[in-house]
Amino acid sequence: MSVKKLILRSFAGPLVCTLLACSLLNQAANAAVVEAKAENNFLGWKFTARPETTDAGEAPVTGIQDHDGGSASLNFTLSGVMGNSRRVRLQQTDFEAAGISGVTKLKHLSSISWRIHHSDPLSYPRFIVTLKALPQGPPGDEFYYKKYENLNFVPGNQRLNRDQWDTVTVDFTGGGGAGSLFRHSGPLDIYSPINPNTHQKQTISQWIAQYGELDIERIQWAYGSKDNALTFTSHIDYLEINGTTFNFEGAPLQPPGPPTDVTATPGDGQVSVAFTAAVANTSAITRYEYQLGTQDGAGNWSEGNWTSTGGTSSPITITGLTNGTDYRVGLRAVSNAGEGDESPVVIFAPRRATTAIGLTVEAGTPRGFYLAGWTSDYVKGPQCCRYCRRTGRYRQHQRFINRPGRRPVGTVAQPRTIQGRRESEGRRRLWRPQD
Repeated sequence: MSVKKLILRSFAGPLVCTLLACSLLNQAANAAVVEAKAENNFLGWKFTARPETTDAGEAPVTGIQDHDGGSASLNFTLSGVMGNSRRVRLQQTDFEAAGISGVTKLKHLSSISWRIHHSDPLSYPRFIVTLKALPQGPPGDEFYYKKYENLNFVPGNQRLNRDQWDTVTVDFTGGGGAGSLFRHSGPLDIYSPINPNTHQKQTISQWIAQYGELDIERIQWAYGSKDNALTFTSHIDYLEINGTTFNFEGAPLQPPGPPTDVTATPGDGQVSVAFTAAVANTSAITRYEYQLGTQDGAGNWSEGNWTSTGGTSSPITITGLTNGTDYRVGLRAVSNAGEGDESPVVIFAPRRATTAIGLTVEAGTPRGFYLAGWTSDYVKGPQCCRYCRRTGRYRQHQRFINRPGRRPVGTVAQPRTIQGRRESEGRRRLWRPQD
């Protein structure tokens, strides 16, 4: 039997407090506790460890007995290796099957908690919700900074009792600055801070008020990162989402990691995609899959189905594409343990082979250069770098152009080199052929 902590503050007399207490206790009693175990394929939950759990000195997936007498928990113990990390995740597409009903958007989250046995009061595994990001940029000139963005629970919200089972609860109350703080990993839309290192912190209620309509891609509990070498003993269990609590008994499957170093080389109606193989984890990789994304007239991306490459080697070739059209492609590895994490997407535009072009340089006023005989079939999807008055920084983004037979202005090789230009230059725009 689990123990619930209940804190009441009197605001309208003992009768109201009694009624409220009964209501909350009934909710706790009716909360669903389901076992995630091998017999039900752990309800779709997947576990990832870096380095692999089979490496010398690394802890196994299965942890100590849980607080309620169960035989196991999830082992998030880190050994101090640089880049070590552990996480357990559930894709939004698996929510219904796992018993989490009616949760597809950020605004649908109303209750999150977990039990934890950790050797430090603050630096413990955190809850993360991954959202499908909105386009960036001014209306009519949108682009995608990233496909997904994270909202990360801040462990400083709550101190733990070290080396004993404790409960972490996300505070959704809101109002007057109350509630648990979350930080974002990068821009969520045009109004978010451009610099991903800003790490803006707001309460979960404030994030929901602003971005509640964003679709959830997955939820996860994570610990460690590529930039840290943490050494802590940690176990988590009884992960609760909107009243459904998952009690882990055994070791969830460990699918492959993401392919890395993905590059796209466009050709005539096709693209060659090269990559570095994913980490297989506990089961050999059987194939790689790719997913193509395209844009509509408003600049919104939509993704196609995952398609098997039929093998495990790099590079792969994708044919049947339209020249001059922008695509984005992501890869993932598949093994008997399931589908692995998706790689970061890369954007490309197929094109026909071209002949040599002439470069004309004007030394007079105005100074600049242009491509002789340039057509929109040759240059498609340049990078635009402009000064942003709101942030006081130059930023680079993607933009489509269609100027057949006309020359682009201000073509430059490296837009990043203008970072030091003065604010007085305003919204000067520079173009670079992406192809």
